[in-house]
Amino acid sequence: MLVIEQVVPAGDEPHPSKHMDLVMVSLLGGRERTETEYRALLGTAGFRVERVVPTPSPFIIIESVTPWRPVEERVSSAGHAEVAWTEPSLAGGDETRPPSVMGKLRHH
Repeated sequence: MLVIEQVVPAGDEPHPSKHMDLVMVSLLGGRERTETEYRALLGTAGFRVERVVPTPSPFIIIESVTPWRPVEERVSSAGHAEVAWTEPSLAGGDETRPPSVMGKLRHH
């Protein structure tokens, strides 16, 4: 997965993302994240950051991957395609992701 986002750099140097952070906090109740916070957020979602690519703009590209892979697809009675995901466990077997986090796509 690619995340293209402004990331708040460390230190006190001016940066566009720091201005946007102030705007988001004061007007929207949100905030910008640091690279460390993106790594933690993506890690919680099951992704591992492979690399962070700077760009000439204030944005960076965070490339992340997940070991989860689709193992079963079925069509629900409502006409939705449901996908069950598994991840190879450290013991060598497969663990099935709980149904509460199954991906659902509209079946065409």
